[in-house]
Amino acid sequence: MANDGRALEQLVAELEKLLLGTGFNVTPNQKVFDEEGNQIAEFDVQIEGHVGSTSFKWLIECRDRPSEGPAPSSWIQHLAGRKQLFQFDKVIAVSTTGFSPAAKQAAETLNISLRGVANVEQISLEFGTIEFRLRALKVSVRDFADYDFPGSARDEVLQLGSAIAEPEIRYVGEPDFLTLHQFILRELLQNPNVKEPASDQSKMYTYEQHGDMELRVGRRLLPLRGLIAPITAHYSYHPTTALSVKSYAEDGRVIGEEVALSTETDAEIVRTTVLVTKRNGDVLVVQNTSHEVIRK
Repeated sequence: MANDGRALEQLVAELEKLLLGTGFNVTPNQKVFDEEGNQIAEFDVQIEGHVGSTSFKWLIECRDRPSEGPAPSSWIQHLAGRKQLFQFDKVIAVSTTGFSPAAKQAAETLNISLRGVANVEQISLEFGTIEFRLRALKVSVRDFADYDFPGSARDEVLQLGSAIAEPEIRYVGEPDFLTLHQFILRELLQNPNVKEPASDQSKMYTYEQHGDMELRVGRRLLPLRGLIAPITAHYSYHPTTALSVKSYAEDGRVIGEEVALSTETDAEIVRTTVLVTKRNGDVLVVQNTSHEVIRK
């Protein structure tokens, strides 16, 4: 975690988004300017939203200074001033090094909430048993696909012949084309209706997709209404090791955690981070922005 605090601010902002759900605006690094355009403040994480007919505005300020020890009372007093000056309903102070006794007393007097982010050895029991496994999916197309073209493209389709070689596909409005293999793989990974096996398995079935699409073959661009392709989907799962866990907590209660993971397969090592939190009684596990693939 960098000492400039940006990594801490990002972690807190992302966890708050998960905790609050939709209907709330979570804005990191919010700059404030006066009437003449001069910057007068910058807020680490600002939260705005409504509960019923009541609107609220919160401020979360982060401190990541390992060499300076626990956060002092002067910082809490500074945040209390911001709360009054900018009319925040609630201000939360987040520190990676804890708070001094004087800071805790000041926070209680000035009504500032305290939270900490600390490295821990394992995921909190509050989230129950969470099993991380890397799912790998490979797709092979067993034969030529059948394409559903509109009648307006009939003449151009006839010029392509019965077997369309190396087609590229995209939905109308998307910026990039994908190969047939890439297109099918993306759809299988993103489609919540696809039931995946719980263990290593190869499944043979017919892939079918309909919608407003475009197919590109060489320099030809054709409208496409659907496609059908016989495929084999190869699912495999690999055990994952948790390298580190950062716990985000208030008053001893764990709010959320960032878990750095490493998974090794025969061909690569995958390193990623996930955020784990609980909302409405359900545990949420969401991949964070960090994702690295190291080829062997």
